[in-house]
Amino acid sequence: MTEKCSTRWSAWRLPDLTFDRYCAIDLGGRVVRLWHCGPGNGAGDALAHVPDAKITWTGNFISPGMPPMALIGDPVGYARTVRAVRAVIDTDTLVPGHAFVGDAEPALSALVSYLENLATAVRRG
Repeated sequence: MTEKCSTRWSAWRLPDLTFDRYCAIDLGGRVVRLWHCGPGNGAGDALAHVPDAKITWTGNFISPGMPPMALIGDPVGYARTVRAVRAVIDTDTLVPGHAFVGDAEPALSALVSYLENLATAVRRG
């Protein structure tokens, strides 16, 4: 017997809170900071950072140990955004959307290097 799956949707709920660059949310003793430092893999990449744990959830912005993706944007802008992330977020650990949890600094440095080399190769080509 095959079961039929049905989903009932009511009207989409609009956000209660929006932010352009930064937002801090107190979860009752633990603060989570949401950051948008510029375009990366996509135009709206946002990072969730827990300062007291020095952990940052990155979604598809960066995946330690995996080749980078740039679905929207350019390598120069993406590298600029990664540098901005390094300047404003004090983190030790990255939790990506699709890869292994990893150390922040080597992953961020590798991504900047890759993007800069890619931009140079494209200019030469």
